[in-house]
Amino acid sequence: MKLIAAYICVSLFFVLLRGKLFYRLETRRQTAFNSIRVCAEMLALTWVMSYFTGNPPPSTKHVLFAAILWGAIFAWKFVTFKKTGAQPSCKWSFAFPVALFTILFIRVSAIWTLRTFPVNDVESVITTLNLPLDGFTVIFIKSYLLRVLLPIVLMTAALSYFFGEICSIFKKPRITCAVLTSAGAIVFLASFINKIPVSKYIEAIQNETAVTESDLLEKYFVDADSLHITSPEKPRNLIWILMESMENTFADTASGGEAATNYIPEITQLFEKNTGFSHSDRFGGGHDMLGSYMTITGTFSKATGIPLLSRLRLNNKFVPGARSIWETLRRYGYENYFIMGTDSRFTMFNWFLEQHGIDRIYDVRTLQGTKQEVDEKLKNIHSFDAGLTDNSLFTASKNYIDSISKNGKPFSVSIPTISTHFPYGFYDPNCLEKPASSSDEDYYKATLRCSSREVNEFVEWCQKQDFAENTLIVIVGDHLFMNNFPGKFLAHAREENRGWVTILINPTKNPETRRRQFTSIDIAPTILEAMGFDIAEHRFGLGVSLYSEEKTLLEIFGADSLEKELQALAHDPKFFKRFVLE
Repeated sequence: MKLIAAYICVSLFFVLLRGKLFYRLETRRQTAFNSIRVCAEMLALTWVMSYFTGNPPPSTKHVLFAAILWGAIFAWKFVTFKKTGAQPSCKWSFAFPVALFTILFIRVSAIWTLRTFPVNDVESVITTLNLPLDGFTVIFIKSYLLRVLLPIVLMTAALSYFFGEICSIFKKPRITCAVLTSAGAIVFLASFINKIPVSKYIEAIQNETAVTESDLLEKYFVDADSLHITSPEKPRNLIWILMESMENTFADTASGGEAATNYIPEITQLFEKNTGFSHSDRFGGGHDMLGSYMTITGTFSKATGIPLLSRLRLNNKFVPGARSIWETLRRYGYENYFIMGTDSRFTMFNWFLEQHGIDRIYDVRTLQGTKQEVDEKLKNIHSFDAGLTDNSLFTASKNYIDSISKNGKPFSVSIPTISTHFPYGFYDPNCLEKPASSSDEDYYKATLRCSSREVNEFVEWCQKQDFAENTLIVIVGDHLFMNNFPGKFLAHAREENRGWVTILINPTKNPETRRRQFTSIDIAPTILEAMGFDIAEHRFGLGVSLYSEEKTLLEIFGADSLEKELQALAHDPKFFKRFVLE
């Protein structure tokens, strides 16, 4: 509201002042046109100022900066009018809008790219480029059109005349235009490149054919096929919720997070009341590591106990040498289901699931295509560009779980959420929490609040069902929030305090300690032992059960050393041969 009020006041001030000073030189039609032009220019200048400072949407300070710039041009026109008795003519040419469009295109595109893609995460970018983007390509295109191309066109149209007035101050406006365009393009292109770890990309390309050796497999790897696993007398069901980008940082400092307000109070309470593993004595969780920085790699690592490194080129067989927790459960009579609100073809998720133990995948195509046939409850599920909202996903999941639980067989149901996805989240208009403003930051805060509440409500529903007593519920973040935090509300967050949430509800045992240093590869053996399975050596792949006293790789090596070990493993021919060529 302050922004709107400031914009209206400043625009009206210049409209009235201009009409007062130049009314004798213009017809009423010209005065009306110029008044509209002043308002449009002020609005466009406000947005331009915000983009130049790299922090859209605009704020009241950007309105002030725009007012100063427009006021300077207005003062120049008025002084000229006092001296000559006529307004200076705008030396407009086609070069002005082209120049303005070029500068804005570079600047706004750079901001959008940095805010939309985790360009600082080289491993994730390389992995993503090697995978199909079914389901999300339309989102990226729509986002670019609405957030970049459309604003640029509108701002160029609104400011072309104004830009011509600036250049007409100089004796050779066209030369001035060319110089300003070149300088602006170079500056903004340089500022964009400066924020990208170019050296890391060059290093990654150079290392693509490098060959190294690692002894991680020889010393720490345990093949799931050869594991001696003892099943409990009464197998416990598994409901596994993989929360998108969910980390402890979104809680307040009093709860162990980094925010001023606790945006995930229900998640925090679930952590405290149940078995919550943490990297500290407070609310926390697991660490990201090489090969688990994004959804597909994080899920793969958590399910198989090995990292999904970019060197593991994927074809029609999705890392055939790996074995997942679902393949292990299938050996003991489990039926495994994966229910997701997005397109399972994104980053070849469907190939991974189908080839590693999932018996049935329900994705946005399945859920939207059959919602009229399956149950009356599914008629009101809501969707967004990439698929179903999380609230609708949980509604559909309840329907399927209710049916699955009556089959008489032990089951596992895995449910990945999407609403809190980088960079802005996918806000559900039907959510009870309303954004405090129209900024991306406030929309993301509201989305976090909604996500926490919806997961808690789903857990409460599960606990009221007949199968609840014999069911383990697991809540984990699939990875840390990518790149920089949205806006500035967590810009101060300490990197060492970040951890994706790890909560186990109704396990068969209690751990000796909840404070552990662990990564994604340790989740699979932890879940199995929480379900009541007895695993020899407490190991699965490269992972270690957090219920055991065995040290995890992170506890053995530390974060920096483990990262180097995994980089060496990624380029070890034995690693590629063991998991891809099998």
